[in-house]
Amino acid sequence: MAIQNRQPPPGTLIHSDHGVQYTSWAFTERAKESGLVASMGSIGDCYDTQSMIMAVGVVPVA
Repeated sequence: MAIQNRQPPPGTLIHSDHGVQYTSWAFTERAKESGLVASMGSIGDCYDTQSMIMAVGVVPVA
């Protein structure tokens, strides 16, 4: 639904933590099919997501 609503261009980076929904095969395949590039933070490090937000300049929306 978010992909349809926002229509991100191919190569858009999606950054997440290691939550079960983001590490699933279905999520990964859907991202690939949509032309999205998955990025995942390291385990137990809350600072890498903050760095991504600072670099890209957007705050993730749930």
